[in-house]
Amino acid sequence: MATIMTHVAVPLVLRMGFGKAKVSNRLVILACIAAILPDVDVIAFKLGIPYASAFGHRGFSHSLLSAVIVGLFASSTLAI
Repeated sequence: MATIMTHVAVPLVLRMGFGKAKVSNRLVILACIAAILPDVDVIAFKLGIPYASAFGHRGFSHSLLSAVIVGLFASSTLAI
């Protein structure tokens, strides 16, 4: 089962495979954050939001719209 710790494996392995010249430190850090970000929704449990809610675990933060928003933000951050 994937965990918050194993989600970062993909960006780290890509860095190892392509090397530092192709995958910068900044890109690795942003990719690791993007990989973990959807599971931040577990905070919803503490806020009393039920699991099955649209904003519960595996709700909005696991949607394609959320991925697009994070991707757009990341691409604008990398362009700076």
